[in-house]
Amino acid sequence: TLVELLAVIVILAIIVILAITSIGDNVEKSQKKSLMVNADKYVKAVNDMASMSIREAVKYESGLYQVTDLLNNDNIKITGTKPEGGYVLLDDYEVGDACLIYKGYAVTFKDAVADDVIEDGECISVNPGDTYEFAYTGSVQEFSVPITGSYKIELWGARGGNSLDTSYPSVGGNGAYTSGVINLNEGDILYIYVGGKGIDSNLNSAILSGGYNGGGASSDTTYADTRLSASGGGATDVRLKNGDWNDSSSLASRIMVAAGGGGAAVYNGYFNAGYAGGLTGSDGETGRTSHIAHGATQTSGGSNSQNTVYNGSFGKGGNGQSSSNDYIGGGGGSGYYGGAAGSDYGSAGAGGSSYVSGYTGCVAITSSTDTTPKSGCSNGTTDKSCSIHYSNKVFDDAVIKSGNESIPTFDGTSAMTGNNSDGYARITYIG
Repeated sequence: TLVELLAVIVILAIIVILAITSIGDNVEKSQKKSLMVNADKYVKAVNDMASMSIREAVKYESGLYQVTDLLNNDNIKITGTKPEGGYVLLDDYEVGDACLIYKGYAVTFKDAVADDVIEDGECISVNPGDTYEFAYTGSVQEFSVPITGSYKIELWGARGGNSLDTSYPSVGGNGAYTSGVINLNEGDILYIYVGGKGIDSNLNSAILSGGYNGGGASSDTTYADTRLSASGGGATDVRLKNGDWNDSSSLASRIMVAAGGGGAAVYNGYFNAGYAGGLTGSDGETGRTSHIAHGATQTSGGSNSQNTVYNGSFGKGGNGQSSSNDYIGGGGGSGYYGGAAGSDYGSAGAGGSSYVSGYTGCVAITSSTDTTPKSGCSNGTTDKSCSIHYSNKVFDDAVIKSGNESIPTFDGTSAMTGNNSDGYARITYIG
């Protein structure tokens, strides 16, 4: 009958709906299972290829990488030499948010069902040659290590101030350069202090403050029409601890320092400042030998022949001071230790010293609370262990160049003689 026919049709429709739902679920489960099985096969296959490594994959504009066929897809390029170690697998292959990290190269698994890709930021892509730039800002800057590996750090110290007297065009000392390769772990934080250049002298009688990060100030200039002085340049350094630039524990945590140059001076003649030093800063010029500002060393600030009030100190260039005769001197350059300031008769400031943990000839401090030199270590040492910072952070392939030597430009495309501007820092991921 018609009623019986309708009942049969309803029953058949229910059976069909249940069957379609069950088949759909099974197909989706099968796709997800296939994706995860293929991921396991992919990991095993690449691990078995001892001479191969994941170099790159198709890159989305979002910065993520997509792999649709994990075993046989032209979008994946295998090249180079397989580094030591294996894989770190995140999120246990959950479809849509699984990420495979292989020594810095990231691959995102695409969801075969929902056509979904993981959110940006869950899988960081860092490639060898990626650089992180730090220009002068006048305050501390942070670098959070994105992935475990080797990084090359380069620093440029700032120059000291010049004299603006056109009749006596004395110049400030150029900044130094340091570099080295260090192993860092993901999540480590380095604190970057980029030095500011010293202030050029002018025709007012105000004291000129030193360049940021330790540059020494110039002295007062009562007779400003004939006696001009400039301030010292700031150092550029890398620290393990945050704080004000002159915080003692923060200064103690420095593992690399590129020194700043001294400030120029004029007194009936022109006197060029000392350039930033490598192991030792350069002396400033003067009209009287009894007023020489000496460069810093690996164990002490630069000294002034006339008076200790002009001396440099740990991380700080000396300040110029007014004498009873109101003669003037340039500020000392900052550094691992700061150069001395100039004193009477227009003495120019001296350059600071540089430091790299792992560079033979450098002398590390004793501890985070004791800035005296390591026991048994002094200037001129040939013992590399003397240079190693108390944190045991050590640079390989360390380089130190003074402000009168040929150094790379900030972009690394050419060369220059010392740094004649504000400081700079660059960090490059090696692999």
